[in-house]
Amino acid sequence: MGAVRHSQRTRMRVIEEFRRTGRVDLACAANGVDRTMHYDPLGVNDVLLQIGKDLDNKALPEPGQFLPSLDRVAADQHFIDIARDRARKLAALIRSTP
Repeated sequence: MGAVRHSQRTRMRVIEEFRRTGRVDLACAANGVDRTMHYDPLGVNDVLLQIGKDLDNKALPEPGQFLPSLDRVAADQHFIDIARDRARKLAALIRSTP
């Protein structure tokens, strides 16, 4: 239960940082992966593209928060192959970045 609370606090802190810096679109991305996975499986690839762009631009203060969602997308046959492949690559990039 403590890990869940920590995760929620981290997510809320990141969202507040995005709002403070005017990057509300990134705040939406932080929650958007899970929401898109549930309600719009074909749109997951678009969200992953945006995460990749923001990661390349170093615009994600805590990219590790996306790892659980990326791992779920990568492992779930329900999503299109290009999204699963992109999720695997993003997760590997995040894990390899210090």
